[in-house]
Amino acid sequence: MKFFQEKSLGRLMVGTSLLAALFPVFNLLLIYPRFQSQILEIVKSEARQVAQHLSRKVLIDGDSLRITLDHDLAPFLIEDFGLVKIKVIDRDGLVIYSSEVKEVGVVNQHDFFSDLAAKGQELTRMTVDDTRSAERETLSRDVLEIYHPIMRNGAFIGVFALYYDISDHRSQFDRIYLASQLYPAPIIIFFICLVGYVLKRLDSRYIQRIKDKQEIEVQHHSLLNEQEKQRQLLDSVEYAKRQWEATMDRVEEMVILADPELMIRRCNKAVAVFYGRPFSEILNRKIVDIFPGLGIEQREAPAKPVEYRHETSNRIFSVAQYRVTLSNGEDGVVITLHDQTEIKKMTSELEMKNQEILNNSQELQRAIDEISNLIQRVVVQEDFGTYFQSDLSQSCYQYMGCEQEDCPCYGKDSMRCWQQAGTFCGGDVQGKFAKKFSSCAECSYFITMTTNPINLIGEQFNNMMRVLESKNKALQSAYTELKQTQSQLLQHEKMASVGQLAAGVAHEINNPVGFIASNLNSLRKYGNRIAEYISLESKLISESGIPDLDIRQAEGKKKFKIDYILSDIDELISESLEGCERVKKIVQDLKGFSRVDQASRQSVDIHECLESTINIVWNELKYKAKIVKDYQATTPITCFPQQLNQVFMNLLVNAAHAIDKEGIITIKTIQDDEYLSILISDTGCGMPPEIVSRIFEPFYTTKDVGKGTGLGLSIVYDIVTKNHHGEIMVASQVGQGSLFTVKIPLVQQ
Repeated sequence: MKFFQEKSLGRLMVGTSLLAALFPVFNLLLIYPRFQSQILEIVKSEARQVAQHLSRKVLIDGDSLRITLDHDLAPFLIEDFGLVKIKVIDRDGLVIYSSEVKEVGVVNQHDFFSDLAAKGQELTRMTVDDTRSAERETLSRDVLEIYHPIMRNGAFIGVFALYYDISDHRSQFDRIYLASQLYPAPIIIFFICLVGYVLKRLDSRYIQRIKDKQEIEVQHHSLLNEQEKQRQLLDSVEYAKRQWEATMDRVEEMVILADPELMIRRCNKAVAVFYGRPFSEILNRKIVDIFPGLGIEQREAPAKPVEYRHETSNRIFSVAQYRVTLSNGEDGVVITLHDQTEIKKMTSELEMKNQEILNNSQELQRAIDEISNLIQRVVVQEDFGTYFQSDLSQSCYQYMGCEQEDCPCYGKDSMRCWQQAGTFCGGDVQGKFAKKFSSCAECSYFITMTTNPINLIGEQFNNMMRVLESKNKALQSAYTELKQTQSQLLQHEKMASVGQLAAGVAHEINNPVGFIASNLNSLRKYGNRIAEYISLESKLISESGIPDLDIRQAEGKKKFKIDYILSDIDELISESLEGCERVKKIVQDLKGFSRVDQASRQSVDIHECLESTINIVWNELKYKAKIVKDYQATTPITCFPQQLNQVFMNLLVNAAHAIDKEGIITIKTIQDDEYLSILISDTGCGMPPEIVSRIFEPFYTTKDVGKGTGLGLSIVYDIVTKNHHGEIMVASQVGQGSLFTVKIPLVQQ
């Protein structure tokens, strides 16, 4: 391939031609303006020198200018500096001096002069001046006008106007510019031809050199390939070495390669880390220097690992050794040390844990057996107060540092605060066990006290029993309340039945008693008439004069006791009528006691209720006690009359039963602004305090089985407190009697 066919040569030719074409443009854009600016700077410098000469001839009189020039100075300056003319202009634009006398006194009115006067700066401008020669030809010349300001104390007072003819300078510059435009192109073309000729001459030599270079490059590439293969082989070996070293360094076991003298030739990183020294201080040292007391022997076959204790670090290793052949043909040994310290420690701890688990399993079995016995006891004996006995090593108020002395657990040992209601845990009053245990189970005290699984199981069993006990009590209470309610319902139904029966019996008795009383009254009238008739008959017989007739009549009356009969008939009829009234009163009281027609709340006289009740139970009272009445209350009350009759009946019957032989039952009524009180007292046997505190409990009775239900006073309590919103109180002394006070509000809510 020839050199002229290379793209670089073509690019060189094109670039050189382009440079020759662009050189005139370069001159026009860069060189020409630069030369022109240099000419202007030269002229300006000369103008400043002229201005300095002229400034010596300028006299400043106040704010006006006055110039004194020698007769030959102006022509000298014009000729020496190439000036066309010189003018001096004051600040108002008036020409006070000019090398052309005709311009003196002319006022300059150009805009640029006013700008110059305002700013006090030097002004330059280029103009073309046309003049006529002696041959009357019009000549054009380039004139540079320079206006140099005259300043005094920073104020503008005038200007020197200098006019330079720069035509000669422009002519010289144009000749130089033309030469710079014409001469470079032939030189460049000549240079291109010369380069082409030289390159043509060098073409053959260059081709030969290219061939030689290519052969050298082929040989060089062959050597490089061989060198690359050698380098890759070395890199592979080095990489394998690094990989092996990295692999061995990652092995946690210490690995040592030793020579026949048991000198360390190689070791992994674990050895350096254990020994705390760099490899340079470990290699070529005897093994016993690093591991004192480690016995290593040359063996043909691998030896069984032995246990070795490093005294300095107090660590235990499992040591194994293997026979190898070194690179120099000598026998060597590879030693591995595996750290067994943690395994030994874990083995020891595991044995302790196993023993602890064995002990705990025995304790757990004992706890399970005990809990099983407790469950059997609960099932057989129905004893819900059975608990697992687990000791609390510390009380809750001591553990928590509690100072709430009002807390139920404060100052008490072995108190299970999680089973106590009303504790002050965390500063807040806690509720019942079932509601608070979920938060107590997260308490640090509970967790600490139940760290032992036996205690935890025991306390969980105790908590279960506490729940069962609470539920059983609630069930017993509900069952008792249900029985009480059922008994009260039966009692109310019985009273209602008695009331209906009493109403029916009263109605049935009232009819025969009514006509018996009516007949007795009629019989009394008939007896009176018979007595009158006998009296009249006796009178007539005595007046008849018949002998012995009155005697025989008297004997007959005496024989048949007519006089006695007549006198006794009236008494018998009176007693019979009194008995009828008594029966009528009893029936009326029985009807009033049942109050079948008064089941709603009514306004009644409490004394009527008491009297009707006394009549009903009189048979229970008349053989035991004397009734003393002291009625002081005067205001009727709104109540359930039938229910209050039942209250009075129970209290009066109980008072009679409390009297052994004979006694006194006092019934007293009083009232204040709020309550009407009924006080029923007796002189019976009285009651001890333990009985007084329970007499209003349902089914509680001191009577023999079959003689009392234990519901009488419970019903009394409910009627007074629940139905009438009143109060009932009891005071009793053994051997002196009891006093029951029933207080009924005058105004019912």
